[in-house]
Amino acid sequence: MNLPLAISVFWFLKFDRDQSDAYLFLSGFFCGVAFLFKYQSGILLAVILGYILIAKSWLAKRRPDKTGGRQSLLVIGGFASVLISLYAVFRYLGN
Repeated sequence: MNLPLAISVFWFLKFDRDQSDAYLFLSGFFCGVAFLFKYQSGILLAVILGYILIAKSWLAKRRPDKTGGRQSLLVIGGFASVLISLYAVFRYLGN
């Protein structure tokens, strides 16, 4: 149950070091997988978005840059891809 959360944090920390957008999508994706197991793990999504949008610019002591919105959308896209896939499976099964 905690493995997807750990993987999500791993990809996010890897993004923070390497600045590759694919890592953000993977972080959101695994956060979505963790959300399927236990919905309280969705709070990690809020933590990641808070870091991207608020804390990152505050720690660098500069104004927020325009990449924060794009990075946030990548994380949300990864998270949503899991939920949309689950919805499609349920819809196919007739539930």
